[in-house]
Amino acid sequence: AYIATGTAEFPTRVEVGKPVYYFYGYQAEGVYQSNSEITADPIATANGVKPGYLKYKNRDGNSTLDEKDKTNLGSYLPKLTYGFNVSLEYHGFDLSLMLQGQAGNKILNMNRARRLWYSDMNGDRNFVNNLWTGAGSTNKYPSAYATTQSWNNQASSFFVESGSYLRVQNVQLGYNFNLGSTESPVRCRFYLTADRPLIFTKYNGFTPEVSGTGYDTNTYPSAATYSIGCRITY
Repeated sequence: AYIATGTAEFPTRVEVGKPVYYFYGYQAEGVYQSNSEITADPIATANGVKPGYLKYKNRDGNSTLDEKDKTNLGSYLPKLTYGFNVSLEYHGFDLSLMLQGQAGNKILNMNRARRLWYSDMNGDRNFVNNLWTGAGSTNKYPSAYATTQSWNNQASSFFVESGSYLRVQNVQLGYNFNLGSTESPVRCRFYLTADRPLIFTKYNGFTPEVSGTGYDTNTYPSAATYSIGCRITY
């Protein structure tokens, strides 16, 4: 038995023995390149598939694409969350660095998945620049026409991406020196601070820091902030 959640088109499942809230759908395994390839595939022929359409894995080996061909596409829950802090001092200089990230989780890119309903979507660069344009052009992305057709907008691994990331949460560089006299010392520290300046990820959306159950509906990224300061102690 299982519990289905999420959206009707792109569901998640809770099932005994499986990850909590895993994305459920077809495994995309390429793009149909030619009419001869389609003619040789009874599933493609029966569903009016055209060159440039996504190809889904036929898991049970029969001539019908159905519920038995769907599978676990990964959970939005990370397998690992981590953080790292380091502080260094050398000849009046000091450096502090804070990193944080997560790994092993999946995100459903709803911006791509909604292409069928929103023809003027704000497409990401990889999606727009790498669309199929003819035999051999790509075996990963469908054609521009295919993105508007229901066959290619079913729940599949094409829309499920890695949500792993490493973020530089904070970095600060300072310099300390003394002013005044030995009897009346004045300590001065100049510093530069950057909050959230960098994030390393393979996710194609605006940010992998998606809250909720892993559905990214154009989550707005956290802004980076930079500051400079001076602290005087006497």
